[in-house]
Amino acid sequence: MIAKKIMLLTGVLVMVSVAAGTACASGYLVDDDLWIRAVIHTVEKGPIDAIWERGGEDRTAGNDRVI
Repeated sequence: MIAKKIMLLTGVLVMVSVAAGTACASGYLVDDDLWIRAVIHTVEKGPIDAIWERGGEDRTAGNDRVI
């Protein structure tokens, strides 16, 4: 279960985009048991809260849930 969440989080972080004025410092509750938050540390601007946008949801052939 943890491995699936790590894989999901990795995929989510690939889709992370930074949008001015819409960052939420507390993170994002994806599902009842999955909460994510990412902070990008930059030299120029320091820490920037990353934003995750939900692109969709489906099941794999192995019946794993993908968000």
